Amino acid sequence: MAKRWTLCCEHCKRERPLDEREARYQSPKFDRHQPWLNNDLPGDGRAEIQVVDVSDPRLYTANTVSALVIPPESRVRRGSVLDRLYCTRRLLEPIRKARRPDMLIRKAASELGCSITDVREAWQEICGENGYPLYGQVFTPGQLVEDEYRAITTPFDPADDEDFVTFHRTAHWRELCERIPEWFHLIASISHLIEIKRLREIRVFKGFTRAHGETTVPPDIIGALDWLPAIELFGEGLFFTLDGTLLRSWERQAGFNTRLEILQRRYAQSGLSNHNDVWLPGGRITPRFMLLHTLAHLLIRQVEATAGYPAASLKERLYCGPDMAGILIYVAVPDIAGSLGGLSELSAPERFLGLLDAALTRADWCSLDPVCSEHEGQGAHLLNFAACHGCALIPEPACLFGNELLDRTFVKGDDGLGVVGILEHAAGCRDSLKGALR
Repeated sequence: MAKRWTLCCEHCKRERPLDEREARYQSPKFDRHQPWLNNDLPGDGRAEIQVVDVSDPRLYTANTVSALVIPPESRVRRGSVLDRLYCTRRLLEPIRKARRPDMLIRKAASELGCSITDVREAWQEICGENGYPLYGQVFTPGQLVEDEYRAITTPFDPADDEDFVTFHRTAHWRELCERIPEWFHLIASISHLIEIKRLREIRVFKGFTRAHGETTVPPDIIGALDWLPAIELFGEGLFFTLDGTLLRSWERQAGFNTRLEILQRRYAQSGLSNHNDVWLPGGRITPRFMLLHTLAHLLIRQVEATAGYPAASLKERLYCGPDMAGILIYVAVPDIAGSLGGLSELSAPERFLGLLDAALTRADWCSLDPVCSEHEGQGAHLLNFAACHGCALIPEPACLFGNELLDRTFVKGDDGLGVVGILEHAAGCRDSLKGALR
């Protein structure tokens, strides 16, 4: 007779029996998500369970979404009446629902330590025709990414106490073509170079998945709450974009098709497409995405050695689309003072040139080659090709995709593939590119 196991909550001491043989081989169904929950659950309340090792990376996969705070929202001063009223739900919701909110506005003014006029003006800003914080706009996740891209690439004069401050170094970057002509091919492949002096990120925890589950479990498990937990982070970063003309020429190579078809099939079977719709619209993997994602990982590893930041503290943010090809590498911490500036300083053109060259050199060789370069599938879902801990993998918290969908072939190039093709094309079109860079 199989040994009996017990599923137990260490906090409330509630438990239920769990048969070892059934758990391992028959995937039984139980009528409770957790032993401390009652049976009043949505749906049929019965879900399959699977026993896995506690160190299995599939045991817990967090599903989070994040966005950068950009103008005009970034110009709302922290601690202002508008900011505090919007963030104090127990004051805001009664005012929103009341037919005559005057008494509630006076109560909010007393609690917030400000005048009734200040609260009334803040309330009008929130519930007016435009409405803070959306200001009359309805966003989809994809549009949020596009707006971030436009905000980063468009120069503007930051307001006082701005939460989003950029410094454009593109003109200085282009001047390097005359000063260092031997690096023209590399300089021409970058169309924007921008220092992010200050940024503010809002990260929301939507839930998690277990093992191969495709359904996201909400943070409170039973889905009774009408809000999601979030955290506010502050930091800095560096941002650059690849030249669109050269990139479109590189993307037309037919050699990518076989590798992408294999990845696309495995990606669809992995169940991950439900969580990455923001970064991969329609679940389609493109050569541009593979290049940007792998290059971002190589740069993070190089930044770790150059700026002194551990790779686990860095984050990647990709801007990939028909009219976007950008990479943001940043650090974000809960401290309102942000970080120390060592990362954003790497956007100085001379320093970034050395950083990019070192990252491309790193892509060309791995200590596990030729095994790594010729591998037909690595990682939990076999979604990596030429990418391992010796070359392109970084700590999972730093990656948007859990260290999956990586392949150095799209950077170093085999048989003419890879970013090397962009650089060779740039060298061949030097005269025409000079005019464009000016």
